[in-house]
Amino acid sequence: YIEFTTFMVFLLVSTAVLVGTHTEDLSGWVLGTVIVVDVLLTGVLALLYASISRRWAVLVRSCDALARFGIFRRWLTTHRRKILEIECHVNRAFYRHRRETLKSLAAMSLFTLASSLRPVPFFLFLRGAWPFSVSDLAAFYALGQLLQALQFTPGGFGLLEGGYPGILLLLGVPPPEALGFVGILRVVDLSFVGIGLSRRRYRDSDRFQLVHRLSVGRDRRRRRGGGRAESEISHLTEGQRRHAFVQGVTP
Repeated sequence: YIEFTTFMVFLLVSTAVLVGTHTEDLSGWVLGTVIVVDVLLTGVLALLYASISRRWAVLVRSCDALARFGIFRRWLTTHRRKILEIECHVNRAFYRHRRETLKSLAAMSLFTLASSLRPVPFFLFLRGAWPFSVSDLAAFYALGQLLQALQFTPGGFGLLEGGYPGILLLLGVPPPEALGFVGILRVVDLSFVGIGLSRRRYRDSDRFQLVHRLSVGRDRRRRRGGGRAESEISHLTEGQRRHAFVQGVTP
């Protein structure tokens, strides 16, 4: 919900900027299509938050409606309980943890803003001047989101490498600079992936060491407890020892 909210807000702002700055360049049907899509997206966003405030469970009801029409019926029926749990978690987050939810929304907004400004540092360093106008950045974000929505490969490999240069060419960027930007972008993305994987491996190793220390400590306590138990029951008969073992005196 949070990611979708930031995506919708930035997409609406981007399309509004494009319509406001390029109204004369857009034909009638293109302008009408953009306006209709913006209205529909705004309605979807409003419906989602109305469902949260009214507890309508719109996600589960939508899945039930699709299942009744035979669309992914088996999968939706199998995972209906998980979908309901997810929607319940979302409602609890918005009602019981509003401060944390707002913090997450702010962090996601900053991340989306940084994502929309990705071309600026590269071309600012390359040209030594501010490279794009606000409408250019809006076009880059809107077309980039459309490109990512159509990706069918892991991480968009191949599609983004061909799509981003085309978007930059539309904005008047020379082909060598466009290809250089995409190459640097992929290097940065892979660097972040490597940092995340190394961090996860380091955290898993810390967890393994903690579990190992706990297991060693538990074994030592068992051995010490076993020694005390043996000294305590050394004077008992065989039958009494069996009874003590059943009652848990010995480990």
